[in-house]
Amino acid sequence: MKRKQTDTAVPKNISFRQILRFFLFSPILFLCISYQAAQAAVVEHSGIIAADTTWSAVDVHLITGTVTVNAGVTLTIEPGTVVKFNPYRELDINGSLLAQGNASEPIIFTSYRDDTVGGDTNGDGLSYGQPGDWYRIYFSDTVNETFSSFEYVTVRFGGGSNNACIYTYRTDITISSSTISDSSSSGIYIYGGSPTLDSNIITNNAGHGLYLEHWQGGSPTISNNTISNNGQC
Repeated sequence: MKRKQTDTAVPKNISFRQILRFFLFSPILFLCISYQAAQAAVVEHSGIIAADTTWSAVDVHLITGTVTVNAGVTLTIEPGTVVKFNPYRELDINGSLLAQGNASEPIIFTSYRDDTVGGDTNGDGLSYGQPGDWYRIYFSDTVNETFSSFEYVTVRFGGGSNNACIYTYRTDITISSSTISDSSSSGIYIYGGSPTLDSNIITNNAGHGLYLEHWQGGSPTISNNTISNNGQC
């Protein structure tokens, strides 16, 4: 019996150029091309920042060695920027950190294994961050609080080697509208000084959500924070 030609057969009057045009403009192929074009570059950082510097939201920033911002120097991080840390790495601030995200474009500090933001940075296939994957963000007593901001920031999967995700040492830095979570130790550790913590979410940390030490003589301002589901009170 002779087979009927189905609707899927290509009529003879369709040219190769028309077929090519169809595939070039098909939605699936267009999405693939757009996705590849949208992949962010990975910029690696290590060592001392000795001059004012801006980290752009266009790139994913990977801290491969501990980064130290010198006294008198400002590191500016644009809203929506993703910063990832390799194991045993931290960001030390002796100068100023201007990390001011917003509700729709938070700044994210996370693990090198966290593929939920910034893509597969380490090229190992789909993976997720784990508590303790990196160390901490450290604010020293030489921080210039006047020119620093830490607002609408997400910090997660730090706390390695019993470090808190954020450690402030005798400084008056303000941390507001931010989320600190999934530390293998404490969420925020305050040693002296008069920092301000306002409207933050501090949750799912293995140690204390917030730990204060030697704050006598200082006047920490702690208000409107949600501190819950941490390993210790």
